[in-house]
Amino acid sequence: MKKEILKYIEFLKAKGVSNPVIEIERYISEAFNIPFYRVVAFDFEFTKEIEEGIKDFCNKRAEGIPYAYILGFAHFWGRKFMVTPDVLIPRPETEIIVDFLLKKVGKGFNGKLLDCCTGSGNLAVTFAAEMPNAHIFASDCSLKALNVAYKNAENIKVEVGFFQCDKLACLKEEAFDIVVANPPYIGLKEKDMLEKEVLNEPHLALFGGENGYEFFEKFLIQAKNVLKEKGIIVFEIGYNQRDDIESLVLKLLGNVNLYFLKDLNGYFRVGVIEYA
Repeated sequence: MKKEILKYIEFLKAKGVSNPVIEIERYISEAFNIPFYRVVAFDFEFTKEIEEGIKDFCNKRAEGIPYAYILGFAHFWGRKFMVTPDVLIPRPETEIIVDFLLKKVGKGFNGKLLDCCTGSGNLAVTFAAEMPNAHIFASDCSLKALNVAYKNAENIKVEVGFFQCDKLACLKEEAFDIVVANPPYIGLKEKDMLEKEVLNEPHLALFGGENGYEFFEKFLIQAKNVLKEKGIIVFEIGYNQRDDIESLVLKLLGNVNLYFLKDLNGYFRVGVIEYA
């Protein structure tokens, strides 16, 4: 059995997959519901079904198909979210938004929160689960993405109001206490530097314009308009965009209370605007 698995590990390594051992071990554990420690110890029956599964998995990974799309789900804030090629795969950096707001307004928050560019619904659904008294809404310009988000809300058994909208253009003024967003913010000029598997994610959810931050030019104005008088806007940005976003906010909104949150690598990854 060990020899067979090593064969597939070497295959992925030759195809340029950076962590083939971990990927194959995780795949066996998650796809066939085998405890991870048993997989690592080779303490499981290596059936024909598992071997065929590994073979199919490796062929798809060699083509650059992301791990989460092959399994059909990704983890976010301790929950399992269905993902398809119609949505961006949830990433750990986005959990900064959840952590910040749970500390800022608490689990007892009972106002209205909007998640713009919801994608898989990972933010909206997480807030609906963590803030049971809140009124959670989510928007996306992609109907296919909204279908995935709706299924995640259904699977996790929470209530979220979903609607199709280009950014926030279709919303009433002063309707929400909090607006959050993990928008497209990668620049088209960076496209050639991205890994093949990243490029297999929906470009609509990845690219925010030539420089990446063009998306924010309309979003920030619209977010301010739909926000109540004392509201909060929380949004993810690229690891190298802090200065550009700061200049853009000053230009569009004036001298507002803007600050940034760092990720575990020390990069500024989330912007916060507070209207007190």
